[in-house]
Amino acid sequence: MTGTSPTTLRARVWRAGATEPTTWAVSGTDATAGLQAAGGVGVLTYLSSATTNAPVTLSVDDLRVTAP
Repeated sequence: MTGTSPTTLRARVWRAGATEPTTWAVSGTDATAGLQAAGGVGVLTYLSSATTNAPVTLSVDDLRVTAP
């Protein structure tokens, strides 16, 4: 996450053991006034009910949050 009004949120994901991508997989910006204040950090996962290869394991490693 960088900036304020607009704030940009970017993310990238890669398989364990693979090389980290050099580009962002997703990126979005928003300048909504109510969203331009301090908040919290969290990770939310979702598995569709149409998924046929469950169970799926998700691991979050080295999640880092720093003040600008």
